[in-house]
Amino acid sequence: MPSLLPPIQAIAATRPGRTPSRLAVALLLLALAPAAPRAQAARAASPVVGTWQVVEWWVRDGKSGDRQYPYGRQPAGLCVYDATGHVVVHVTRSAGDARGESRWRSLSQDDLRKLVERQLAYFGTYTVDAARGVLLEHVEQDLVQEQTGRVRDVPYRLDGDRLILGDGGSWQAVLMRAY
Repeated sequence: MPSLLPPIQAIAATRPGRTPSRLAVALLLLALAPAAPRAQAARAASPVVGTWQVVEWWVRDGKSGDRQYPYGRQPAGLCVYDATGHVVVHVTRSAGDARGESRWRSLSQDDLRKLVERQLAYFGTYTVDAARGVLLEHVEQDLVQEQTGRVRDVPYRLDGDRLILGDGGSWQAVLMRAY
């Protein structure tokens, strides 16, 4: 099995002055569980297989047409698409955008609601429809139970080590291959 240090250092290098969160390291370890040759073979079969670091995520405001950044301008998060067809996604505001939310137990109901709204977390399975350029994500569970049991048609395209999700009109996420 390859050393875990280089991928962890790579993630840390993109977040100067901060170490990777426990969740980020746990998701990275999950993604690294298969032996390297099997992971490379799976990537050849499906180029979305891997661990992807979220670098941008925006949605278009329906009234103004402006881009809104629900997870901040510099979101923190990972999307993991594994070779067995499983997907794990967690996106949140970076620690710099947290505004003291580490004391969540003392937050008002309104502030607690806002904290949850600034999180995207779900897991399930996926298939690739390359002909349509769509990932079909079968959501088994999500944080706020709005997508649980649904199939999400997620437009995607690959640009080198970037995975671009969304239609580019109403929403878009840009991810960089972390492993």
